[in-house]
Amino acid sequence: MHTGNRRMNIKNTKAEYDVMGIGSALLDFTVMVEYGDLERLGLKKGEMLLIEADRSREILGGLAGKPMDITPGGSSANTLAGISVLGGKGIFLGSVGNDSHGDRYIEDTELIGVKAEIGRHDSMTGHAITFITPDSERTFATHLGASLQLNRDDGCGIQPADFFHADLNTCTSDSTQAASSQGKHADFSQTPDNGIHNR
Repeated sequence: MHTGNRRMNIKNTKAEYDVMGIGSALLDFTVMVEYGDLERLGLKKGEMLLIEADRSREILGGLAGKPMDITPGGSSANTLAGISVLGGKGIFLGSVGNDSHGDRYIEDTELIGVKAEIGRHDSMTGHAITFITPDSERTFATHLGASLQLNRDDGCGIQPADFFHADLNTCTSDSTQAASSQGKHADFSQTPDNGIHNR
């Protein structure tokens, strides 16, 4: 920010991270399909569905043999991944299942340079299945799964950071609101010694 010839730097010098994120840990499954594949799976092109675990297993079983990109996702996690690519330091708090998809989510998040503080729960790891048809339109089927079970016992709790990012599901889920309430134990205060400097 510039004010005349003076530059204002706003930075919490006590913060270990540039950005702390809390949100839905969703593994993204992206697959190219034909129009007939959607019909066969009982999906309408362009729709966005929230599905239960059994329906997700049915859909994924119907996609067996198709090439699929698998990457860690979720709004907050994606934001932190972009910050990491740009050289920033981020930490993500979320929850996944005690399954191979949860293992992959944690490993791939750390691989891109984001600190992963991830709780584990006895349910399916949340995921978003994205179907891309030849006209490039996307159809979504999302199972939130273990991402909704984030609670105050998961991970390290809220950590001091210059910025805090939370996604919509975090703001609306009772369990994730409980987890984010740990922020009252972290010092985000801005003082002349750790916060705002004019020069």
